[in-house]
Amino acid sequence: MSAERLKLLTAALRSDTYTQGKDTLRNDGGFCCLGVACDIYMKETGDGEWSEPLAFSKIGARNFIAGEDSSTSLLPYRVADWYGINCAGDYDSANHVAMLNDRGVPFTQIADIIDAKVEDMLSRPWNMHS
Repeated sequence: MSAERLKLLTAALRSDTYTQGKDTLRNDGGFCCLGVACDIYMKETGDGEWSEPLAFSKIGARNFIAGEDSSTSLLPYRVADWYGINCAGDYDSANHVAMLNDRGVPFTQIADIIDAKVEDMLSRPWNMHS
């Protein structure tokens, strides 16, 4: 099931639905690839919501809130769990794709990387919160 959910993410990254942004999950400029993951989670589960733009943010950053999890820049645990991602250990795939995103690597290339590494990503822990 997790590989199928990651395929939803990569399909969304390849679509024209999301404008690519950087530095936060979502801001006035668009979405980080991890923000797209949050948005897909929300649409598929009915759980979670985006906050209004944060008052102190010059770029209109928004929190993604899912249950008691809330984040502006990291994939919330609830979302990671839905994708089947273990958030313990020292393999840092989520941060790796987020860094690629913030360096301007297009969503389509990030989707290709996720597709190529899907088995590795699901079998090794993703350390997103260290």
